[in-house]
Amino acid sequence: MRKKTGAYITFAAIILAAMLFDFSGKGFSLRQDSTVTEIGSYTIDQLTKAVQENDVNLVNKIIKSKSVDINGKNSDGKYPIEMILVMGNCDMAKILLEAGADPYVITSDGRTVYDIVMKGDNKYLKEIFREYKK
Repeated sequence: MRKKTGAYITFAAIILAAMLFDFSGKGFSLRQDSTVTEIGSYTIDQLTKAVQENDVNLVNKIIKSKSVDINGKNSDGKYPIEMILVMGNCDMAKILLEAGADPYVITSDGRTVYDIVMKGDNKYLKEIFREYKK
């Protein structure tokens, strides 16, 4: 009887694990997470949103995964580096520029992010962008 009970408990644990996790070979993630279905797979929209929400941990994970072109446009036609302009986010600007974000991407209004920063009032942001001037 003990062997049967042990087998049932083991079987139940396996079923529970299968219900909670998506084992994909590359990694696993909770199925309940609708944002990321597989570890290491991200979209440009997720990166742009993480930048906008100042989610440093997620931005770093996405950059580290190398699954997104940091200089790509999201579904709204915005670049991740462009999102730092909204709040003048110096820390996020450093993270993106160090990861290879191009400060000279041309925004939808025809100006580069670099030019917008240089014509703005944020002296700290200007200093950061000057470090990455081509």
